[in-house]
Amino acid sequence: MVNAKEFYSSNYIKADEVKGGELCEILDEGEIAEITTPEGKTKSVLNLLVKIDDKEKVFTPNRGNGDAFIEAWGEDTANWVHKKFQIQKTKVLVFGKQKDSIIAVPIKPERK
Repeated sequence: MVNAKEFYSSNYIKADEVKGGELCEILDEGEIAEITTPEGKTKSVLNLLVKIDDKEKVFTPNRGNGDAFIEAWGEDTANWVHKKFQIQKTKVLVFGKQKDSIIAVPIKPERK
């Protein structure tokens, strides 16, 4: 049997493909990529390779998630490698429609 949803899933972590509660580990320092927005504008994004559910996928943190990572682990993404975060899902209003969105919650190491 082939799981069609898994077969057609993206290499990117998407809000509609996660349940929430998944644990992710950052595997690299990330890469800056250029994307085109639905409005036709070009913008830079940070793509991080992460491990989720024993698979490697790309996570593109939005500004809020990026700010949370910076607060937890600092500005240098080299310090983020092998750090973990948990995915939470939420609904956001986008152009008048409710849309699933990902909140990345950094897991900070326990202090001794």
